[in-house]
Amino acid sequence: MRVKAKVIAGESTHDGMFARLQFNGKMPKDGETVTVKWGKVRSLDQNALYWQFLTWLIEDAGMKNQGYMDTQELHEALKGRFLAEKITAPGGLKIIKIGSTTELDAMAFMEYIDKVDNLMVTFFNANTAEFWKEYNDFYRKGN
Repeated sequence: MRVKAKVIAGESTHDGMFARLQFNGKMPKDGETVTVKWGKVRSLDQNALYWQFLTWLIEDAGMKNQGYMDTQELHEALKGRFLAEKITAPGGLKIIKIGSTTELDAMAFMEYIDKVDNLMVTFFNANTAEFWKEYNDFYRKGN
């Protein structure tokens, strides 16, 4: 479950760091562990770069020949490869949770794009240098 919370007060003591939070939705139970993130999220420019890269991979780098018919299908496969988390539920049931690129901050998103690029070069023998040259020549300079 995802909810947003606002930090009302915080302090750091010898026992740890403590914060008082105001939630906008369901509140966790006492003792329940929650994951907290803050900081810069990926930018719209990063998002545009990613989808432009996926389009290039489909149209120019031969990923269509690998069975990927559109960018969304390729995106889902890449998330499954790089953002999958294997969880063992009570009773030993194995669950695979696929993460979302929208949860990545700016740095983690660029690392994700680097992983995608590396996979395309090493596994699919794609010459992504062509894409990055075009990107640097036209898009980074604001053309």
